Amino acid sequence: DYSYVYGNPDGDITIVEFFDYKCPYCKKAVGDIMAAADEDGNVRVVFKEFPILSDESTLAAKAAMAAISQNKYMELHIALMATQGGLDEDRIMRVAEDAGLDVARLRRDMQDPGLEAAIERTHDLARVIGIEGTPAFVIGNQLVPGAVSKERLLEVVEQERTSCVSC
Repeated sequence: DYSYVYGNPDGDITIVEFFDYKCPYCKKAVGDIMAAADEDGNVRVVFKEFPILSDESTLAAKAAMAAISQNKYMELHIALMATQGGLDEDRIMRVAEDAGLDVARLRRDMQDPGLEAAIERTHDLARVIGIEGTPAFVIGNQLVPGAVSKERLLEVVEQERTSCVSC
């Protein structure tokens, strides 16, 4: 469903991040999320594009999801998160090219109507959970809104691990 998985795909605890490429707090959090997953080793991170800030957010989200077919999601995700300022189509394509993507293929893949449907499903899911802003994390059964440190992410992971009776 176009949701990229980082870390251990078979991890015992899942962190789901809802984010927007135009969100400055999401940009700050990206390193902590990856570091938490890498340090723990048994965490599965699911990235959910949740473009809520602008049309540019939606364009960037579609580009990142389309990059999955080139196995370049993380490269583009990290590059887009590092990009300050506007994210119009030309800028996204320059960032994608610098990240090693085939830009012509990316443009084609971004036309896939499945991307828009996936974004709509993420918006529906966020509404059900009660997520209104970015970033927001669902860690196990806990909703953790806002940017949080690597330490806080790992703390909640441990809480979920120790409280997980049915695991």
